[in-house]
Amino acid sequence: MGQNVAVAVSETLDPDVRRFSTDRWLTGMGGRLYFDPEIAPDGAPKIPVGGYESKIFELGGIKSLYIYGSELTITKGDEASWDDLAPRIQEILAGAFRHYP
Repeated sequence: MGQNVAVAVSETLDPDVRRFSTDRWLTGMGGRLYFDPEIAPDGAPKIPVGGYESKIFELGGIKSLYIYGSELTITKGDEASWDDLAPRIQEILAGAFRHYP
């Protein structure tokens, strides 16, 4: 696979939450919920190192990431701006399955 993933961004009723819809499935039948390691509750799943999930958290300002099917629901912190985060998240997701630049 070397094709980019198409990504659309949608606002939600909560200004700290955005939905990122992709043109391919990212999970199997279940969803996955990840938290910022600094605020993760006990027993929260670890973020896969080196995957698109960890790259999104490395941007900073992300509180949680929920992935189900072809959608990601991302919650940002108060100090973060969607104007900065959204295009960078789209770029990360677009190249998530690109094996060769």
